[in-house]
Amino acid sequence: MAAPDPTAKALSRIDQDVVTKLAVDLVSIPSPTGSERELATFLADYMAAGGLEASLQEVGPNRANAVGILRGEGEGPRLMFNGHLDTSITGIEAEDYPMTGPHGAASRAKGFVKDGHVLGCGAYNMKGGVAAMVAAALAVKAAGVRLRGDLVVAAVAGEIEKAPVKGLLRTYEGEAYNGGGVGTRHLLSRGNITDYALVPEPTHMGVLRSRLGLLFVKLTTRGDMVRACFADKGRTAMAKMFDVLSALERDFNPRIARYTQVQEDSVYTPGFSIGAIEAGWPYKPWASPAVCCAYIDFRMPLGHTVLGAERELRGFLDELQARDPDLKVEMEIFLSKASNTTPADSHVYTSCRQHFESLIGPYERCTHPLASYSDDSCIMREQAMEAVVFGPGGLRYRGQGDSRGLGIGGEAVSISDMLNVSRVFAATAVDVCSRTRDVLKIRDQWSDVTA
Repeated sequence: MAAPDPTAKALSRIDQDVVTKLAVDLVSIPSPTGSERELATFLADYMAAGGLEASLQEVGPNRANAVGILRGEGEGPRLMFNGHLDTSITGIEAEDYPMTGPHGAASRAKGFVKDGHVLGCGAYNMKGGVAAMVAAALAVKAAGVRLRGDLVVAAVAGEIEKAPVKGLLRTYEGEAYNGGGVGTRHLLSRGNITDYALVPEPTHMGVLRSRLGLLFVKLTTRGDMVRACFADKGRTAMAKMFDVLSALERDFNPRIARYTQVQEDSVYTPGFSIGAIEAGWPYKPWASPAVCCAYIDFRMPLGHTVLGAERELRGFLDELQARDPDLKVEMEIFLSKASNTTPADSHVYTSCRQHFESLIGPYERCTHPLASYSDDSCIMREQAMEAVVFGPGGLRYRGQGDSRGLGIGGEAVSISDMLNVSRVFAATAVDVCSRTRDVLKIRDQWSDVTA
């Protein structure tokens, strides 16, 4: 009798109800940036109960990564599943309102199921993906599959893109503003680098081997403080900033759109958004303020370095200033991340694509706007890890008009997508970690040195 197929054994251990319940449980534990420890503790215990070697890795006050390891026999490659615990919003309406507007039930840290989705704060980004990857690893363990290489499961703090910055009225500092990959950088700097990685960010089922980099930029313009009773107010700091932002939207956006790249996996389109504008005293609007700041997110093109992207933006601002001698724009970078790509012939990419097609169906190039985004896979590739991003779809919405009938403001992740992602992750892990490094032509530099 032929031995049971190890992939089929692992897949048989993935249960939709288990994945769904785990996602609901994760959503129901609040984990805004800077406060991930409670959720990390829950996941470390959950992975330990499932048979993984689990540990809690302290990242900072009230912050931790949860790490689980399924050991291989040593001669195979190491594969990491990596997903973040922190959420895009806090789930507290008083904190989130300036960005989100009014909350709905699915904006809060209380998970629930409706119409084939798990809903609640962080369900979409990315507790649904974390549930899928953890379930996949525990299925491989439960199936008793013999692995040659280690499977590492990392649920990390601080991926959400935010960074400390000095504003006009207050300084945003402390752990609540310390994101942009701090958990993954901490993880990798302490002996957890792997050959390959799978990241279940919400790609809407796109299998992506590239990610854009980013610059968070603070722009400042200055003018005179002039009271309302003066008819001639000159050109105010706010008026100058409006001119700058209008030029960025009108002229800079089309300029960087020329760097759009179409690959076999996805379309990658650079862009930028204006995230905040700050000036004056809201409680005393008696004069035109002397200082205005704007905060923008620049998603840089593939193949461009952080320095090159900074020079591109500075060059554009220099052009504006050359045409307008009265305009001076100060520019400060307060967060950056490089764009990078995993090779098309990387085994983790080809394996993930193969199992997508065998378990789900033919793959179509991803055109979802979130393909043109950034995440912790950029940090992994900096350490020569070959990373692929593949995660479930869902919804972020506020009301009936943009919720496809769900009608509850907040986040939702597709249960069927979570199940399919978990199945593809498990199958890819069995394939990758059952091979040897020699077969995959992974060569450590040390082994190439001859006496």
